[in-house]
Amino acid sequence: MLRDGPVGARDAKVRKELRDWLRRLHDEIPVTTVCVTHDQEEALTLSDRIAIINQGKLVQLGQPERVYEQQETVFAARFLGDANVFTGTVVAQGLQLATGEIVRSATGQSPTVIVRPEKMEVAAAGTPVAPGLNQITGQILQVVFSGASVTYRIKTAALGAEPLLVFAQNRAAAPLARGSAGTIAWAPQDTVAVSQ
Repeated sequence: MLRDGPVGARDAKVRKELRDWLRRLHDEIPVTTVCVTHDQEEALTLSDRIAIINQGKLVQLGQPERVYEQQETVFAARFLGDANVFTGTVVAQGLQLATGEIVRSATGQSPTVIVRPEKMEVAAAGTPVAPGLNQITGQILQVVFSGASVTYRIKTAALGAEPLLVFAQNRAAAPLARGSAGTIAWAPQDTVAVSQ
């Protein structure tokens, strides 16, 4: 069976219900289904395997969790969601950014690494960071509150003009204020070495 963008152009609630129904249908009927989509959520929820194709070339193939968590290229990471891309020089401790900070990765060494925004935490500047975590500092440019979560766009010296993204669960009494300084931290195992 071939599906071409089966849940596109629908309102959010209907899209979710239709995705859930198609997933149940897929689980109940043992037939191979190919779903073509540009919607990352659709691809992740409806698939047993995902193939990412760029200009006719297969970039990455695998189970949704693997393709999302262990992307192999910058294109794959950005195609399947938001990604913070750090570049620098490979050194013994990890990746040295132009600012001098070291980013450690548990997935190998490369001059380019990816960190998903939901893997990062942001706290007010000066808040202690647990030992062993990667950390950089920045200034909060934008705070978008959406109920269950808060999206931060943060200016950092490490990324220059491109803002760093952090998706945080709504656990704090109030989000950090726009214009305030923050410390961003994340675990080395959430830093994925990729090729360009």
